[in-house]
Amino acid sequence: MRAHRVLRAPFGPEVLEDVVAALVDVDPEPASIGLAGDDESHVGHVYLLRRGLVRLTAVQDSAARAWYLVVESPDDAVGREVDAALRGALPVRTSEELVDDAERDLEDGAALLRMSIGAADDADPRVLAVLQAALGDDDADLRSTAVEAATLTGWPEVAELLVRVRDEDPEPDLREYAATALDLLGAG
Repeated sequence: MRAHRVLRAPFGPEVLEDVVAALVDVDPEPASIGLAGDDESHVGHVYLLRRGLVRLTAVQDSAARAWYLVVESPDDAVGREVDAALRGALPVRTSEELVDDAERDLEDGAALLRMSIGAADDADPRVLAVLQAALGDDDADLRSTAVEAATLTGWPEVAELLVRVRDEDPEPDLREYAATALDLLGAG
């Protein structure tokens, strides 16, 4: 079980205090196991919950201009229980809200990333349409961000969009990036 939840909070370090307070409500003995990430753009604070059955990473992502949670567990029931408790304890953005934001400003790469991080488990036609529009934009930087965003969904349905970038994009680096993304998705 793996779930991503984008927090409805200002982008800043004070958010971590709210996450830690919520953890104590979910598990009276959370264990902090340190930081994850190898650069300042992604800083993850990692915690073990439920005697190590659940790993929670609170990520401060400067590219997406957001905090998000990653809840992981080999035990689906326990992982879902912790995920639901955290969603109840912390202000979390819905996938619909994230898609609305991305649709409002198709040129906002951070909104694309937030949309994909918080995307539902199953492919959403609205998300696919936003990604398709961004991948066809004239701005190579936005197309690059859209490749990353498409990959973040983990959906097999994005492969068709990425194949088009790999085969037709005018930028060689972007074609290579799309090929790598397809490999990551197991569709290369």
